[in-house]
Amino acid sequence: MVVDQKHWSQDRNHEWRAVRRERPSVTLTQAEHAARVPLRDAESTIHQIMRRLAELRERDARARALVSDTSDMRPGDVLLDILDGLAAEPH
Repeated sequence: MVVDQKHWSQDRNHEWRAVRRERPSVTLTQAEHAARVPLRDAESTIHQIMRRLAELRERDARARALVSDTSDMRPGDVLLDILDGLAAEPH
């Protein structure tokens, strides 16, 4: 499908006038391909976010387990255990 678009152009006398230009037609296949690229990027971003969220949930669960295991310890020892656990975490 060819669609006329109205553009404004300045002629040699610096007067503005409307000019009609034809826009090249886009096939359905071209439009589908153009839509797939941002969709693929969005899906990739979502997967990265979900992976990171799973990592954070796992760390949270380990931290909660550590805190519940240390309920009978002195506060200073709890902090040292937490620091040791954080040092062992892969960055």
